[in-house]
Amino acid sequence: MDSDTKLPFLIYGAGMNFSEFDLSNSDFDYINKASATERITSDCDAILTPSVKFSYNSFYDIDNNIIFKNYKSIIQAFKSYAMDKLVGGCISSIDIDGEEEINFSSLISLYKKLAELLDPFVDFFIGYNLKKISDLRAIILACKKFKKPVFVTVDLTQDETSAEVINPLSAMIISQSMGADAFGLSGEFDFDLFKNNLIECKGYSKIPILIYPEFNQNYNSDFIENNLHFLIKNGADLIGINKICNLNIPALIQEKSQYESLVHHDDVIISAYQNNVFFLTPDWIEISPLIKVGYDMSDELLKYSSDDSGYDIINVFIDNVDDAVSFSENQHMSDLPIMFTSSDEVALKTALLLYQGTAFVDSSMNIDESILKKAAKKYGSIIY
Repeated sequence: MDSDTKLPFLIYGAGMNFSEFDLSNSDFDYINKASATERITSDCDAILTPSVKFSYNSFYDIDNNIIFKNYKSIIQAFKSYAMDKLVGGCISSIDIDGEEEINFSSLISLYKKLAELLDPFVDFFIGYNLKKISDLRAIILACKKFKKPVFVTVDLTQDETSAEVINPLSAMIISQSMGADAFGLSGEFDFDLFKNNLIECKGYSKIPILIYPEFNQNYNSDFIENNLHFLIKNGADLIGINKICNLNIPALIQEKSQYESLVHHDDVIISAYQNNVFFLTPDWIEISPLIKVGYDMSDELLKYSSDDSGYDIINVFIDNVDDAVSFSENQHMSDLPIMFTSSDEVALKTALLLYQGTAFVDSSMNIDESILKKAAKKYGSIIY
């Protein structure tokens, strides 16, 4: 973690979700909305700012946009009402549906604008209830520039028929490799869903795991507390709640202190791409012959990804920035982890930026080791 901010154990989300329509109203009563934070229990360590799902078009002329002016007023009010509590800047995914030409660098720029707006008033950032790896990576890269803790949570309660269902374990591997300070599981509460994903993620986590279930109004304090006790017993490090209730915080903290850490799987190299997680045994890794980037790489990528190929990693030669961009358009066709081989520092960094996972980097090329280590830390890559 780049800052001295202590991670909060209990986070309270004020349960406020504003639309752009709300914020476009010049008479929007942000003071009364923000004053709702006074209802927060004294045992809470941190509060989250309201969640707003901004559209791509709203970012035009952001300095003069009434939507962002009202949003900034809300954040300022939240900070004043928070008093001695930490304030987490909640960042929801940006709605870019229909904007097919937005590239990944532009997506990072949009999230950076949100982080810049939040930065003077918050102690940490949290990318909340995310559904796409691209949003998760863009938020981490954007928020890390501000030297404050960055949390991300993924939505467990997605429609499983959707092509955008996120794999929590893959998301956790990618998040911690990129330097996120905590990884979270969020969404509408389902006991088995939270328990099973928590246990799986905890076995591979090197950062705190945040559990942030959304309890509906039918759940009473006893029900909430009993379930939080169980999740803490199974390894939850941080807790988020969306409903004010009388929790026995000392008992929850005591439960946390009694958790026995799982045995971590340090005997394997773990990488991830989108929703795929790869477990590689160091002594038995087979790397494909070096392949060059082309406009359509489907034949080669599918050939080397097949079970019959015997390879564990596909080695791709990145000669220049154009190669990096072209490969990003082909990366989805590989069912195996990717290694980038390049002697061009800018081209390599571009490839790592655009790869939506944890890539391997060929350390034998003529790029200074310190540069490789810095790039690997930023983009969550593995030097091999």
